[in-house]
Amino acid sequence: MEEDQIKIDIQKEKTRLPPDQIESNPRFKSDFDKANIFSKLFFFYGFTLAFKAFCRRKKKKEFEEEDLLTIPWNTRPDVMSDHFTYHMQQRKKKKPFSKLNLSLGILKTIKWPLIYITVVETLCAFVRVFSAWVTKRLVESYLAEDDGDAYKWAGVLTACLVVGFFMDHHWDYTSLLYSTLVQNALVDTVYGKLLKLSTHSI
Repeated sequence: MEEDQIKIDIQKEKTRLPPDQIESNPRFKSDFDKANIFSKLFFFYGFTLAFKAFCRRKKKKEFEEEDLLTIPWNTRPDVMSDHFTYHMQQRKKKKPFSKLNLSLGILKTIKWPLIYITVVETLCAFVRVFSAWVTKRLVESYLAEDDGDAYKWAGVLTACLVVGFFMDHHWDYTSLLYSTLVQNALVDTVYGKLLKLSTHSI
C-alpha cells in the first residue's frame, strides 16, 4: 500500500510540472528553444555545457544526464520516426501498388530543415557574388588612390566576410546535425518494428 501511495504521489508531482518541462510533451521547450536569436546565432546556449565540462574535468567528475543539453521535441528520434512512418503510410494509401520510396519519406520528414538549408545556402551564394563585386570596387578605389572609397569598400567587404562566415557555419551545422538525426530516426523506426515482431515471426 505504501508503495502504491508513493507511485500516486510521484504521478501527481509529474502532473504538476509545466508542459515545457516534460520531455514527452509536444510543448516541451529545449535549451535551444529557450535561447534568444542572438544566442542561437553565436551558439551561446552551448557555452554553459562547455563550462560545466571544464569544471567537471578539473574535479575529475563525470556528467549526469540532467547536465546535458536537451534537444527540441520535433527533432527527437521517436518523433521523427513517427513522422517518417506517417508519410510512408500516407503514400501507401494514395498509391497502394507502387513501391515504397524511402528517400521521399525522409525528405518529407525533414522538409523544413531542407528549406532552411536551401535559403541559407542561396543567401550565402549571393553574399559570395556580392563580395567579389565589392573586392573589384575596392581594387579600383585603391588604384585610383581614393582613400575614402577604399576604406568604405573595405568595411563593406569585412561585413560580407563576417556574414558569409556565419552562413557557412550554420549551413555546415544544420546539414551535419540533420544527417545524424535522420540516422537516429531510421534506427528508432527499425528498432520499433523489431520489437513488435513475435518470436514466431522471427
